[in-house]
Amino acid sequence: MDRLFRKDGMISVFLILVLASMIGAMLMFVGAAINQAEQVLCKEYIHLAGRSLLSEYHIPLKERYNLFATDLNLHQQESTMTFYLTENFRKQYTLSLNLDSLKMSLHEFSLGNIDVLEHQILEATTHPPSHNIKETTGAFRPLPLETTGWGILPSKGHSGYSLNLTQLKEYFRGEATNPLNGSALFRLCYIQKYFNHNKRTTFIPNSHFQNEAEYLLYGLPSDDENLRRFQRDFTALRTLLNLAHIKSDPQKMKTLSVAASILTPGPKAVVTQLALAGIWAGFEANNDWKLLVNGEGVEPMKGEEHWALSFDAISKNREAGNYVSPKKESSVGYEKYLNGFLLLQNRETQLLRILDLIQINLCCITKAHFLVQECYTGFSYEITINGVEYVGTEIY
Repeated sequence: MDRLFRKDGMISVFLILVLASMIGAMLMFVGAAINQAEQVLCKEYIHLAGRSLLSEYHIPLKERYNLFATDLNLHQQESTMTFYLTENFRKQYTLSLNLDSLKMSLHEFSLGNIDVLEHQILEATTHPPSHNIKETTGAFRPLPLETTGWGILPSKGHSGYSLNLTQLKEYFRGEATNPLNGSALFRLCYIQKYFNHNKRTTFIPNSHFQNEAEYLLYGLPSDDENLRRFQRDFTALRTLLNLAHIKSDPQKMKTLSVAASILTPGPKAVVTQLALAGIWAGFEANNDWKLLVNGEGVEPMKGEEHWALSFDAISKNREAGNYVSPKKESSVGYEKYLNGFLLLQNRETQLLRILDLIQINLCCITKAHFLVQECYTGFSYEITINGVEYVGTEIY
């Protein structure tokens, strides 16, 4: 009976209980550590598989437009992701990992989404390629848009440019009240590098249109039509700016007043004076266009030294190709005016037509039924491994 109450027996029982508690706690911590390690390992395997999948990007799209996207469809991406994961699980011997389910979503990452495209353009402009754009290998096949239809294009063939003459005039006069945002400048830099225009000196090969930047403005099916629309809008803009110059020049207004008094003496002379000012401004604008297409510049806000036509010259019947150069040359040429129009273009329309050109040119270079909306810049996933669900995204 005394043995039961001996101190050494009680200490032994106490130590056994403490040891059992410590072993239990240790096993609990080990189990938690194993679960934590398993989840960390699974996340890394998913990330590795995702990056491996995204490495299968569309090579012509990257080489020509510096855009990362894969044209693998949903079934192909899920199969590829499953392969990478199961192979990684099979080749590691630390933990037993089993893929229970895998589900992916692509639609929010389609390159046909203008927000996705704009992000890719920002990345492409920020990280330009080290090499120049080269001619893509393989035959170039012109795309018969008149037979394939404009409905397959991201812009659905919508044409037109919402020309705000007042906004353009304020921009070229340096009086724009709404400063340009950064995204418009990034888009312009991208357009300058990857798309042709009528006066580009280094033409990018394998392009369906020669006047690609003009197509971005107007969306018409031929180079000539897009160039004519740009000529029309440029002439309208220059007429307004030239008219503002005439009204601010006392000598020109005096010349017009004398001519108006001769044509319509009396009170009507004022109306005639304004009409003659408009005619003079229009003739000067036509001459401005000829200067541009012949490689010369046109000062946005003219002084007397930048004015080309005298009032007497507008009555002379000059040949269509002839033009008069002003006393002082200007560095503001065709490309700078084109850039001004592009900077003030509607964002959505511009991005959709960028997609048009990418799709048209890659149809000519790669497969005939290439669609930008079937290219994806990433994916989201819901993956279950050993009963634990992992949710996330992988993007370029």
